[in-house]
Amino acid sequence: MNNERFQDWLAEVNTICTKAVDDFRRERQSGGGSDGATMNRRPHPFSAFDAWRRLLREQESKTMLLMSYFVTNYHDVNLSQPLLAQLLALYYKLGE
Repeated sequence: MNNERFQDWLAEVNTICTKAVDDFRRERQSGGGSDGATMNRRPHPFSAFDAWRRLLREQESKTMLLMSYFVTNYHDVNLSQPLLAQLLALYYKLGE
């Protein structure tokens, strides 16, 4: 993969992760009432963990390629800086 393809993939990961976080927050907000019917709909505490594990496992091979790309091109700022900026943006966006 080249730099542009990695950038496209990171944009896709950003979209997937943002949607997953939004879904998790929405599910968590809708499941916290005091009546019995709402309590039965409360999500299992590990459901989000399992969802994230599946999501990350699907991205594993491309993540390994990205790490190899960084190892071989870390000295070329024009190649590594845009990817690093996207990774940091994703990290900060999901940490809200």
